Amino acid sequence: MNLANIDYRIEDFMAVCPYTISDLKKKKRVREVAYWRFVGFFWLRRMGYTLEAIGEFFNHHHATVLNGLKNANDAIDGYNDDLLDLIKMVYYNAPFKGLTIDVEKSPDVCVNEMYSQVALENFIHLTKEK
Repeated sequence: MNLANIDYRIEDFMAVCPYTISDLKKKKRVREVAYWRFVGFFWLRRMGYTLEAIGEFFNHHHATVLNGLKNANDAIDGYNDDLLDLIKMVYYNAPFKGLTIDVEKSPDVCVNEMYSQVALENFIHLTKEK
């Protein structure tokens, strides 16, 4: 995989993130930086990048990427409001609106994509009404 492709695609995420790529690549475990890193993992994974490619880009092991994705999915399930707020901030402000969230599992990838998009649109609609 050509990492130059990731540099180009991550610009949408970086337009919203208050940290630089070099900050996110460091091994720091400061919560705020780690949360933004998890959002970056989530963003790239939804764009189809492998765990290994995301880990290589962020200078972290693929298991760290997997843990970050678990944290992001837990936030979407309602277990971490702070991380969920960052995910929503990227979604609302970035020009790329193809972000999807897995809600139900189906053997058919297209069905999963549809479920995810509908769930996210419903979630955004409900949060805007509050």
